[in-house]
Amino acid sequence: MRQTELFQQAKQLRQRNDAQIFPLPKEQQTNLFEIKKILSIDSETKVAAFIYQPAYLPSQGIVLNFRGSGFMHHWTPHDRAFARSLTFATNYTVIDVDYPLAPEHPFPAAVNASFAVFKYVQTHYHDFSATGTQLAVMGHSSGGNLAVITQLLAKRNDLKLADKLLLDFPVLDLDTDAAQKNYPAGQGIPVEESRLMNSFYLSDSTQQLTGNPLISPILATKEELLEFPPTEIHTAEFDSLRDEAEQFAQHLVSAYVHVNLCRYPKSYHGFTVVKTGAGARSFNDFIQFIQQ
Repeated sequence: MRQTELFQQAKQLRQRNDAQIFPLPKEQQTNLFEIKKILSIDSETKVAAFIYQPAYLPSQGIVLNFRGSGFMHHWTPHDRAFARSLTFATNYTVIDVDYPLAPEHPFPAAVNASFAVFKYVQTHYHDFSATGTQLAVMGHSSGGNLAVITQLLAKRNDLKLADKLLLDFPVLDLDTDAAQKNYPAGQGIPVEESRLMNSFYLSDSTQQLTGNPLISPILATKEELLEFPPTEIHTAEFDSLRDEAEQFAQHLVSAYVHVNLCRYPKSYHGFTVVKTGAGARSFNDFIQFIQQ
């Protein structure tokens, strides 16, 4: 597919996504500082991040958050509402990474930016949380993919891993064609849409690449998962990504990692962020895990 065609299809998907309006509950989201900051990773690498901090109490830690996007949808007001709610509920600083999007920036652009921000936050921790000590890495959907990969790369580079890992309906298997995945009660991300988003993310040079855990973390070996941080994984009953996330939980258990796996009934992909189905319960369970 030619690049101009990819860009046009991405534009159409983005327009459809932007037109969706989900009813979000009215929540307490006051008493916070909110800024958009360009993080200068090095002389050549700069990544934007939305930073949310408690205004009247010292930050108790940091949640490095990777939003869902299908690797190609831009930041939305729902992402902002979720991050603000997370800051209010935990009294943690939330750093919401605005990683590069496909098809304009295919793999490995988002991976490189995400890992660069993870290293930056570790090095500059007390610029964001003066009194905290905990660093939790969280990811939703495609962001869950990137969250796992930050830890795989940290291990490869002999760096300190996060204190906790939180995965929310993550996409972890891009090697398996969407049509081969399970669609509970016929529900899940539509096959053609899933294929299209994957084609945006994987450029011509990586389209046929298989067996790479930096694309499909489900393929990470036991050795690569050893000493991973304690992990909480949330899945939705009616989600075509449910099974790969639950399988990944078993892989972590096999690598002696402490894992909490929670499947939420009558829920669909994206439920935690937009507070549909059991979304509020999922959100509260994540808060409890962060504060343990």
